[in-house]
Order: sequence, then structure tokens, then C-alpha cells
Amino acid sequence: MQLLRHGDDDALLDAMAMLEANGRFGWRHTPPELMHVTIEALNRAGGDHAETARYLIASQPVLPSASKAGTMP
Repeated sequence: MQLLRHGDDDALLDAMAMLEANGRFGWRHTPPELMHVTIEALNRAGGDHAETARYLIASQPVLPSASKAGTMP
């Protein structure tokens, strides 16, 4: 969580690479706040990193929306 408060882009990308190498990076393993900050760092880095950011955004899980159809009287 210190990365969220004090991490610069290089630290975030290094942490992502280390976690990914150990199978511990991604929407299933990483807190959403850290995922979003890492995606922002990837976008700022540009090039292949921006491509990775687009992939992560596309693979973000979608929460089911609450349907109001069954709750109205």
C-alpha cells in the first residue's frame, strides 16, 4: 500500500513485474486501487506499457449491476 502513497512510476512498474513473475499480479490478486494506479503508470510510460494498460483495462472484471426490475412495487 505504500506504493499507492509514495511510489513513483518506476517503483510501480518494478513491483508489477515482480508480482507478475510470481503469478501474483492481476485483477484476481491485486487490490483494485493498486491496479488503477499501475495502469496510470503504464499509460504514462507509453509504448508497450500503454498496450499492457489497454489489455488490463479490457480484462477488468465487470460487477453485475443490480436490476431494479424486480424491486419496484
